[in-house]
Amino acid sequence: MQFERILKIIETHTAGSPTRHIVGGAPQIKGNTMAEKMQYLHDHHDWIRKVVMQEPRGHASMSGALYVPPCNPEADMGILYFDACDYMTMCGHSTIAVSTVLVELGMVEKKEPVTTVKLDTPAGLVTAEVKVENGNVKEVTFANVPSFLYASKELEIEGYGKVPCDVAFGGMAYAIVPVEKFGLTVDPANINELMEAAHKVFNVAQPEIGFVHPEQPFMDRIHSVMFTQPGTDGADSKEVVILIPVEEGNSTAVDRSPCGTGTSARVAAELGHGNIALGQSFVQESIIGTRFAGRIDERLDTCGYIGGIPKITGSAYITALSDFVVSANDPLKDGFILI
Repeated sequence: MQFERILKIIETHTAGSPTRHIVGGAPQIKGNTMAEKMQYLHDHHDWIRKVVMQEPRGHASMSGALYVPPCNPEADMGILYFDACDYMTMCGHSTIAVSTVLVELGMVEKKEPVTTVKLDTPAGLVTAEVKVENGNVKEVTFANVPSFLYASKELEIEGYGKVPCDVAFGGMAYAIVPVEKFGLTVDPANINELMEAAHKVFNVAQPEIGFVHPEQPFMDRIHSVMFTQPGTDGADSKEVVILIPVEEGNSTAVDRSPCGTGTSARVAAELGHGNIALGQSFVQESIIGTRFAGRIDERLDTCGYIGGIPKITGSAYITALSDFVVSANDPLKDGFILI
């Protein structure tokens, strides 16, 4: 049997959300910035994303991280994020996972009690503090890119009436809406109804509010819809993030974790509305009951938009080390999307 490609893979999950790390076997990804590298990967080697993210090897609701040389000399590693449908400028749960992998596997020297990791991403430089106890990574706190409340508006959603909506940025842009307005709760039993409602929200929020980053205009759309409800048992909120694909017909993804960039956007929105104070922890629970904690210690507005640099804490675990092979005679070697 002849293999066209062999990719070195590390598998992890962060609060239930899987990340597939490509640490070897990829060709050189060219570019002077991480945004340029992301575009080069898209234009010249999109097969990598399809092979590792799409069926039969992957599925719609997982993320990938390609390890590349950083453009920023301060960074330990450059990371390009993607999923089965598209590329992401930043991914919070995968950042926690990447930081865990770099320290656990010795790519960054492990130091107790805290190891600092710096990642170069298309959204900017991300710094993570990796807590180490007895030689093992316990949790990761990463300082995200500047996040902010972009807009708030009441939307008229077909079948549901008027719904308050925040659009906030936390590395990607989110439309944040209360789930009670849809007669639903954040529960796995309601996932089909939540996905249907998410598309209805997006179809109104994108044209009526939209999003263009004021400093990095290549980030120019709402990426996902977040449904929220009050939390219980120490959580401030329970939520689910549903990714809306850029192309019609591609799969809708559901985040199993509380979503790192989504939690960043949420704490920026709560700060913007005056609902939380600087330094106040905001605990966000996922649809499966896992949790991230987020806070903003110092206000940092972006071109007049209220926000700061969120710090998000969560844990990731390595689940597998493997090789992915691409067989020359496999008719599905480049992957496919069904739903």
